[in-house]
Amino acid sequence: MATAGNVRPLVLLFQSDTMEYAAAIVTVYEPRRRGVGSFFDLRRNLWLHSLIVCAAAVLILTASRTVGAAGNGTDLTGVFIHSVILVAVSYPFQTLFASSAMSAFSGRIPLSVCAIAGCFLAAFPAAILSPSLSWLAGVMPTGSAIVETRQQFFENVASRLHFIFFGFATLGPLLWMLLNFRWWVAHLEDQPPSEKADSVPNAIVTDETRSLQRKLPPEKRGRLLAISAEQHYVRIHTNVGDDLVLMPFSEAIGKVPSEQGMRIHRSHWISYDAVQALQAAGNNLSVQLENDIELPVSRSFSGAVREELAEFLPA
Repeated sequence: MATAGNVRPLVLLFQSDTMEYAAAIVTVYEPRRRGVGSFFDLRRNLWLHSLIVCAAAVLILTASRTVGAAGNGTDLTGVFIHSVILVAVSYPFQTLFASSAMSAFSGRIPLSVCAIAGCFLAAFPAAILSPSLSWLAGVMPTGSAIVETRQQFFENVASRLHFIFFGFATLGPLLWMLLNFRWWVAHLEDQPPSEKADSVPNAIVTDETRSLQRKLPPEKRGRLLAISAEQHYVRIHTNVGDDLVLMPFSEAIGKVPSEQGMRIHRSHWISYDAVQALQAAGNNLSVQLENDIELPVSRSFSGAVREELAEFLPA
């Protein structure tokens, strides 16, 4: 049974990387502490948070009468039922698509852009499913048209599908961003490093290095090995993988304490703990890191590298 506590995606149920991101919406809770109090930890309990968000969205839609046959005398109960159906259909799609996009493109595209794009894509399935459920519940607005048969229903929906989609594509992202975005940003940042990530006792962990790690997908957060510049991005290498992050190279290496590593090239920084060997070919140097990473040493940094990593020079 799902309980509150630390969130761990069920990635073991899915084999492909794409499905790993989609699995973020399907979670299992490992209790941090026993008792009822942990269930009401809103910062960690996805189910409780989702319940509150859906309730707030239903109240907003009902109170504003922005759905249903607004303004034509429809009773409040019908508007409420219609609001419940719209939220129940759209929220799972929005959260699945938005959280998947935020996880997949974290560090490369602003999270707000990822979330809005995900919510926009969620409007397609929501716009198709919600009219059917609303019609079955007897609360679907049909305007002046008479809809009594299945054929009349499909004709009516087809004539207004563009309007239905527009509503989901505009109002949906607005409500999701207002009620949900900040929680998911905090949730993704709190994801623990990969279970394959080992720790180094001498590694210096600061708030700055933590913020750098949080820009990586959870499964690639591990012990820092190297940072390399690639145009407007940096490639962050850890012991469990690497990924591109949209930020200046100087800003990235500025987040790592100077005692932890050194710059060996205008485009490369390495961690001392990751060095395996120095390769010398004439006047050219390269540094061999774990995970078969080899980075060149520029001439302007070769003196400092030879001095700092003298123990790794070939005899």
